[in-house]
Amino acid sequence: MKTYRQFVLLFLGLVISYSLTIAAVNAFVDPYNVTASPALQRVNLLKPRSSINTRLFKAIHVILMKPKTIILGNSRADIGIDPSHPKLVAASPSYNLSIPAGDMYEMMRYFQHAIANQPNLKQVVIGIDLVAFDQKDNFGKLDAQQEEILEKTDYKPQLLGLLFSTDTLSSSLSTVLSNLREEPIREISLRDGRLIRTNPPYLTTKQAFRQHLKMAYLNTAYRNYRLSLQQLDPLRTIAETCRQKGINLKVFISPAHVTQWEAVRVKNLWTAFETWKRDVVKIIPVWDFSGYNSITSEPITDDMQNYLESSHYLKEIGNLVLNRMFDYQIDKVPPDFGVLVTSDNIETHLASIRTQREAWAAQNPDIIRLVQDWNLEQ
Repeated sequence: MKTYRQFVLLFLGLVISYSLTIAAVNAFVDPYNVTASPALQRVNLLKPRSSINTRLFKAIHVILMKPKTIILGNSRADIGIDPSHPKLVAASPSYNLSIPAGDMYEMMRYFQHAIANQPNLKQVVIGIDLVAFDQKDNFGKLDAQQEEILEKTDYKPQLLGLLFSTDTLSSSLSTVLSNLREEPIREISLRDGRLIRTNPPYLTTKQAFRQHLKMAYLNTAYRNYRLSLQQLDPLRTIAETCRQKGINLKVFISPAHVTQWEAVRVKNLWTAFETWKRDVVKIIPVWDFSGYNSITSEPITDDMQNYLESSHYLKEIGNLVLNRMFDYQIDKVPPDFGVLVTSDNIETHLASIRTQREAWAAQNPDIIRLVQDWNLEQ
């Protein structure tokens, strides 16, 4: 009996020691940027796993940071809008709370999560896109992990789950090895929430455009797209809450590349695109950076300055978006980039984009054919 008891105690001691060691390693390496441990060069400075499970980690970050400025949107805003822009840090801390592939309902829930943790929220910037207003059979439903943490002010259960997880340990070991080898990292989330991404080195820019436009949009998002009136309600809720609480709200339509708009046309969604804009401005004025302007029509070359591919604009373009909306260093913003659209000028604005497209199309028939060919490829 005594031997049995000793064995059990030894076994429990080993289990506890092993578990505490896992938690200590995970807390120190901090592969997901949730423990605020020191970032050491060649140890854990670079965090290649930080973009995994973004929905959970960003919810935890909000509880930790209690930001007074948040950026909402999908991966376009996640990559392109820098929380350290002078007009965003004016109400700091500033955090990029954009969710890759998120719809408007999800944006609303993360907005509500931010308010639950920071009642003194001052500023909200939202990048909206047609794809975030798609009709979904599971509209209004999030996964169980999100439901456990959103609008909560205590992250300890989730944090403990991460610290004692062997999956997190695997990420910690991968993080250390990547830092020791100084491996180039294709995707990483910063502590301020912004996603840094680079194209695969084995692809030319044109190939990256083709691959992303085909896989993410022509064959997926736009293939069976249905504009949803339900998705307007979350935007309406955000706008009304901001009005009631005196929160400065800026809404903009992302400046995706012209090939994105050509994909919308190829999929016969241009009418839905215009209808969506009409619906949005009935709720709130919106800054429109889409269309065929000097930024979005950048030629596709290997030394592009504005885009990774058809969907994602770089931080430099995001800074121009913020400059325009906040009337900051306007001399750096091209005159044709960004129009504030309301119910009063929406029809004139839509007609202007059609005219711009005709002029652009006359000069770029090769790009039009390119998108058409990509659409026909299997």
